[in-house]
Amino acid sequence: MNPSSNPLVAELVARLDQTPLDGASLVKSLSEAALDVEAVLGAASFEYDRYVRVSLYRSAAVEIRLLCWRPGQSSALHAHGTSCCAFRVLTGRALETRLGRSDRVLEAGSVGLADPDGVHQVANIGDEPLVTLHVYAPPLPIEQPTSEEGHRVVIIGGGFSGAAVAMHLLQSGRPDLRVTIVERGPWLGRGLAYGAADEAHLLNVPAASMSADPAAPDEFLRYAHQRGISAAPRSLLPRRLYGEYLVDRLARVVKQSPGRLRVIAGEAGAVVARGDGRYAVSVAGRMVLADDVVLATGHADPVVPAGLQALVRDEALVADPWAPGALERIPSQSDVLIVGTGLTALDIVGALIRRGHRGSIHSTSTNGRWPREHLPTVTWTGAPATLDLARAPATVDGLVTWLEGACASATDEGKPWQAVLEAVRPHVASLWKRLPVAERGVFLKSHRSRWEIHRHRAPAELLLQLAAWEAAGIVTSHRGVVTSASRRGERVEVALGSDHALTVDRVLLCTGAASDYRRTQTAPWPDLVASGFATPDPNGLGVVTDESCALLGLGGPGLWAIGGLLRSRWFEVTAVPDLARRAEAISRGIVARRSPFAHDGNPTKAVDRAL
Repeated sequence: MNPSSNPLVAELVARLDQTPLDGASLVKSLSEAALDVEAVLGAASFEYDRYVRVSLYRSAAVEIRLLCWRPGQSSALHAHGTSCCAFRVLTGRALETRLGRSDRVLEAGSVGLADPDGVHQVANIGDEPLVTLHVYAPPLPIEQPTSEEGHRVVIIGGGFSGAAVAMHLLQSGRPDLRVTIVERGPWLGRGLAYGAADEAHLLNVPAASMSADPAAPDEFLRYAHQRGISAAPRSLLPRRLYGEYLVDRLARVVKQSPGRLRVIAGEAGAVVARGDGRYAVSVAGRMVLADDVVLATGHADPVVPAGLQALVRDEALVADPWAPGALERIPSQSDVLIVGTGLTALDIVGALIRRGHRGSIHSTSTNGRWPREHLPTVTWTGAPATLDLARAPATVDGLVTWLEGACASATDEGKPWQAVLEAVRPHVASLWKRLPVAERGVFLKSHRSRWEIHRHRAPAELLLQLAAWEAAGIVTSHRGVVTSASRRGERVEVALGSDHALTVDRVLLCTGAASDYRRTQTAPWPDLVASGFATPDPNGLGVVTDESCALLGLGGPGLWAIGGLLRSRWFEVTAVPDLARRAEAISRGIVARRSPFAHDGNPTKAVDRAL
C-alpha cells in the first residue's frame, strides 16, 4: 500500500489539506474525521521487543502514523523537535506521562495534543493491545523506535535522587543505556520535597548550592535569573521553583542524550536475582529486566507512633500531611495537633494559616523546641571558625564537649555559633564513621534532636512570625510524647505524658523522615531485607553500603542506594549538594559496569536515537 495515497485515512488527509497545521487544527481534524476504525486497525502490526510505527500517509508537510503497542510497551520520554503532534486512541488504554505536568489516561476515542515544547511518553497500561493514530506536522525523521535491549538500569523512585541518577547516566553519552524510572507519585523529579505548590515553602539551602550537577554549581541560580527572579547566591528560593528547575533540566537532558529514559507509573515490588548477573523488578504485575537497580525510594512511609496506633484507620489522623489534598480535607474551624516541631511542622503550620485556618493549632515534640535561626545572610560571611579536627574525640559525649568548646571559642572571637556548624558540616561524615555502632546509638538517643534544631535551621523572619502566632494564641507549643489517643465522640483526646491531655479534631504527623528499614513495610524493602539483598543499619539509619553506594548484602553487584538510605555510612546525606555528588558517583559506577548482555548475546552496539 502506498502511504502517499492511503484510502484508510483519505478523509483525514482531506481535512488536513484544508486547515493550518497547528495543534488545535490537528486535534480538531483527528476528532472529527470519520474513520473506519476496524479497517485502520487491520493495518496494525506488533513486535515483542518494541512498539511498532506504521506509516499510513506522508507528504512534505504532514505524516500520519499508526502506533501499535502490546501490553506494557511504551515509548521513551521524548520531544518532537519542530513537529507538532496530535494523536487519537483507536483501541486500548493509554497513559501519557508529561514532564512538569500531571499524567493523564486516554481511553479509546480520546484525542491528545503533545506539548510542542515539552517532553512526554505514551504507554499501554491495559491488558489488550493499544493502537493510536498520530499526526505529525512536519513529518518526523525517525522510522522505528529503538529496541529496549541494551544496558538496562531500573531506578526505583523518581524524586530528586532518582532523577539525578538518571540525568547523570544520560549525560554519559552512552547510546546503549536503557534507563527506566519506576515512580508511584505524581511528580517525576520533584518527589515530596519539591512538589509542594505553596510559594511560601522555601528551600533550606542557599541557591548557589542547589545545582543538580556538581560540574555546574551555579546552574540553579542562573535558571532563577532566566525566570526573571532577582536572586543572590545566598537566597532561599521557593521549593516550587526548584521543582520547575529539575523538570526543565531533565527535559533538556532527555532531548540531548543518545540514551533512552522511560517511566513506569506504579510501585516496585520484589527485586529478584535471575542467576545470569541481571535482576528482575516486579512492577504492577510485570517483570522489568535490569543489569543495575538503583534504590532511590526516598523516605519510608511515615511510622505512626505507638501512642497514635488507635487512630491508624481514623480520618482524624493525617499520617502524611504532604499527600495531595491532605490539608484541603481539614476543616478550617477544626482544632489540630501537630506531632513534631521540626522544619516539616513549621511548614505545615504556615500552610494552614495561609489557608485561613481558624481553629487552634497545637504542636508537641519530645523537647518542644523549634529549629534555630539562620543568620540574616543565611551563611556566615566572615572569617571561618577554626576547628582542630585532630582533637575530635571518637565518643559522642566527647564530641559534644568538643563542639561546645568550639562554639565558646567562636563567641570569644566575635563569631556566631552558626559559623561553627558550617565549619564542621563538611566533616560530619568522617566524624560519624569514626564512631562505633554503640556510640552512634547513644548520639541518636541522647543528642540527635539538639543537633538537628541547630543544624537544620529556619529563616529568622519565619521564626519571628511563629513567635507572633504563639503570642496571639494561634499556635500553642507543648513538650511531651503522645502516649495515647482515643475517640471522644466527634473529637479525639490525646494524652501527652501522664499529666496533660488535649482534645482536638485532627492530628497531623510531622515527625520527619522514617529511615528504619528493619521494620518498614514500604515496598520493595520487606522483600529486599528478607532476601538478604539489603542489610538494615543496626541503629535504624537506612541500609549498609560501601563507599560507592553499592548495597552490602547477598544480591551481588549491580544494586545501588541513594538518598536517606545512605545515612548508615554518611549520616547526613539528604541535602542536594550531597545527593548530587552521590548520583554522579553511582552513574560512573554503573557505566563502568557496562552490560555484556544484548539481544544477540554480543556486547551492545551503538543504536540510532529513536523514540
